[in-house]
Amino acid sequence: MSESAEVEVKLDDGGSSIKLPINVMVLFFHLHISHSTDRCNLSSCNVTICSPRCNHRSTAPCRISAMEFCPKDTHNSHASPIFCSLTQRTDVGVTGSSVFDYDAETDCRFMFDLRSDLNSEDIGVVDGIFQLFSIIQRGTDINQGETLENDLRQLFEDLVGVFVQQQPDHYVVKLLQATLLEFSNLFGGLATLEDWQRLDAVVSGGHNSANITTALPACISESSDLFQIAWKFQQVCRLRVSFMEGNHRHTKYSSLLFNMLLQLEFNNDEINDACFFIRQARDGGVEDSISDIMHSKVQLNYMTHVATSPSIIEDDKVIIVANRLSQQSQKQVGASVGNEYTHLYVFSFILYFCLCSSSADHNYFSFIIYYY
Repeated sequence: MSESAEVEVKLDDGGSSIKLPINVMVLFFHLHISHSTDRCNLSSCNVTICSPRCNHRSTAPCRISAMEFCPKDTHNSHASPIFCSLTQRTDVGVTGSSVFDYDAETDCRFMFDLRSDLNSEDIGVVDGIFQLFSIIQRGTDINQGETLENDLRQLFEDLVGVFVQQQPDHYVVKLLQATLLEFSNLFGGLATLEDWQRLDAVVSGGHNSANITTALPACISESSDLFQIAWKFQQVCRLRVSFMEGNHRHTKYSSLLFNMLLQLEFNNDEINDACFFIRQARDGGVEDSISDIMHSKVQLNYMTHVATSPSIIEDDKVIIVANRLSQQSQKQVGASVGNEYTHLYVFSFILYFCLCSSSADHNYFSFIIYYY
């Protein structure tokens, strides 16, 4: 549990972490597509990974570009996500930014108050946890007919009541953790292409029933199979994540899993933080290449956080508390690793080894720059 004396908001982690595959967690990392007004295709419609500013520093493009994803170092490592909901309302929440540049605001808005999920009469607020719960129920009953929305809502409210009774001080985060674990178990941790396809069958049904056109935008249909499934999932479930610790690992892995290339821009020979991803064309559904990319056995220990308060949760104050926790977490990681390099120092080593020794063993340096 983390709190601030100045603001009346807390970040509740429930006192324990949960272990989840990284394949599952990246589904909640928001994929923001800037659709071209002239032509909708992969080269014209850029992708930005965006979230609320919950990390005290932005993701370094040079690190994402230079570092390799290391399954061995990632497996069993720790990350600190804070969960929120994407909202279409403009009068609530905070504006999301590119993970590479917190000054580059997008038109995405996020709310941290997941308690609103627990009140079916709270009209206009996105039900992030309930939507994930609905996907689980539809995935369980996919061959037993469509479950009515009212029935789903009643099942969810009954479940909420159980957690309120058993965990009155932590019921929101405990409910979230249980729902995440159940989702992961139902779809096999998204360890295989078949698991992703089973998820696709469920969210495609929800995608259609939500009165969203069944014709995918051209740039979506041209994207890789996994990107398409992740995009459809995010249309029917607006539960999202922002990493107080773990931005670099999850950004790098997302780029690999969804077949995206980071486009670096330079100003006066310096890397501009206004970077974005370009998706690569579909590979024709070749399963071997997907299996090579997908590190199905990589699981992390996630200290999942939710915002809580005895009154209204003010989103801008959540950002303040999250940044403090992020900074504290970085200091702890630096102490455990033994050496905490600054961005400039790390980049100097990267540049030196890339230019001077393409065959050198970079494992130690890769771990240092890659972990946080």
